Amino acid sequence: MQVPSTPIASAQEGQRIAVEWGAVSGAATYRVRISINGAAWQSEEPFSNSSEIFSVEFGNSYQYSVQACHANGQCSIWSSASNSITVPAPTPVVQRFEWLPARVTVGTNQSFYWDVEHVESCYSITAPNTPGARPPSGSFGPFTKSEPEVSITKWYCIDLAGNRYPANPDTYLEATRTVVAAAPQPVVNRFEWQPLSVSVGTNQSFYWDVQHVESCYSITAPNTPGARPPSGSFGPFTKSEPEVSITKWYCTDLAGNRFPSDPNSFLEATRTVIPPGQETEKVITYLHTDILGSIIAESDSDGNIIKKTEYKPFGKKKD
Repeated sequence: MQVPSTPIASAQEGQRIAVEWGAVSGAATYRVRISINGAAWQSEEPFSNSSEIFSVEFGNSYQYSVQACHANGQCSIWSSASNSITVPAPTPVVQRFEWLPARVTVGTNQSFYWDVEHVESCYSITAPNTPGARPPSGSFGPFTKSEPEVSITKWYCIDLAGNRYPANPDTYLEATRTVVAAAPQPVVNRFEWQPLSVSVGTNQSFYWDVQHVESCYSITAPNTPGARPPSGSFGPFTKSEPEVSITKWYCTDLAGNRFPSDPNSFLEATRTVIPPGQETEKVITYLHTDILGSIIAESDSDGNIIKKTEYKPFGKKKD
């Protein structure tokens, strides 16, 4: 019986290898043997076709040899060994490895989330919870801290070929958790146009002073939108046409939270430019906020409430 040609092995999608060899005239079946990582040959069941697909393990190397067999049971000698082929394990992908929120004040909840694809398991070196084995994805928490702290959560994983990920033994998946002391509530000392109302062509300047914030962000004029310091001024500016506009800003407090906390609320200041000849009157409006920094009322210079704002659960304004 003719010896089959040297088989050719090729990697397929997933954990599979395709093996092909030349058909032998008169052969009823073919026997295939396999060598894994250069070890002794292992025989497989007979096949009727001159190709076959084998399931394999990631990271191992495989070689194949074939013999052709007659219907009467007589077989050829074994063919030369195929090319050696290894199916590499897919590279792990870190979809998520984080504390949320990453930065909070003392006593506020934080949870830890992770999702690492193409790994068998992960191992925590530090908190949360005690060090040990973890599944490829999951969450822990919520947790709270009674003291300020900055800590780094360190893990490593084992990929589908049994190798450490990250490969460097001194490198880990890392996520920083920050807990800061409770920050004082922001205080709006000044947020206004001066003069509040002017005639066309008359100078106006904008002034602001917000205590206990890291920075503020302008949504509208003056100047282009962007980051601003906690206090300062812009101007003077003049307008050539009558206009009534509202300057809108928000700030970030010392704990990294938005102020006002409601994403639909802003620090607001009205600028009025009227036609020439009309009298102008300065009007001062005071803003009142709750403990979360949301604006709940406005009053005039005599202390009279001129506007109230109420909120539903989760910060949405009531109609």
